Amino acid sequence: MKNLILYFFLFVATIHLQAQTNKQEVVYLKNGGIIRGTILEYIPNQKLIIKSDANNTYTFDATEIDRIEQEAAPTKRRDVSIKQSGYYNATQVGIALGKTDIEWQQDPLNATLRTINGYQFSPRLAVGLGVGLDWYPEYRTYPIFVDVRGDVLPTAKVTPIYYANVGYAAGSLSSQQWGMSDYKFKGGTMAMVGTGIKAHLGNIAWVFDVGYKFQQIKDSYNETWSGNTHNRNSIYRRFVVSTGITF
Repeated sequence: MKNLILYFFLFVATIHLQAQTNKQEVVYLKNGGIIRGTILEYIPNQKLIIKSDANNTYTFDATEIDRIEQEAAPTKRRDVSIKQSGYYNATQVGIALGKTDIEWQQDPLNATLRTINGYQFSPRLAVGLGVGLDWYPEYRTYPIFVDVRGDVLPTAKVTPIYYANVGYAAGSLSSQQWGMSDYKFKGGTMAMVGTGIKAHLGNIAWVFDVGYKFQQIKDSYNETWSGNTHNRNSIYRRFVVSTGITF
């Protein structure tokens, strides 16, 4: 009988210990983000460092934290898996819609492609160098630009984003125009700003964004029938809708 009672208490103690080991710290952030894992360092009213279930380490200022709880660990581990810093790439395709001041230009649509490589200093700020290709009805341009972007909610799985590009585009006519000779494409300034949504999908993220693009095109040509030289300064203004991935 004594052995039976002893076994019972050992069984209860084992269950209690197992329940305790299945506990984990959960940090609730004021921006709605949730991080589950093990707190490595906590200085009240200053900062908190937590190692998440996916072995990512996050540092938060005390002003970013709503509360800290100890909860039962879920059967299936969850984590936002958001990279804090390092190399990044963003590659997107899209459609641009808008106006131009070229008189014979009537098609308001063009396709666009861009890829960017750079360094992410934090989820809120990444800086890179991008290259692209724009299929305008009359031209093909190849912009090279500086890219600045970031997440508005750095710990959320789905977050609004911002980005800004500025650079220069070289290119050429898509086809030789009637009545032109000695055509020279001089390129022009390119700038774009926009916002969108990014959804984290493990090691990569899906991005959908909308931006406003300004493209200057300078060129010159000779009229075959008169020999006169014409210098043009044309402007494309486009709303760009694009989608792609980033990692």
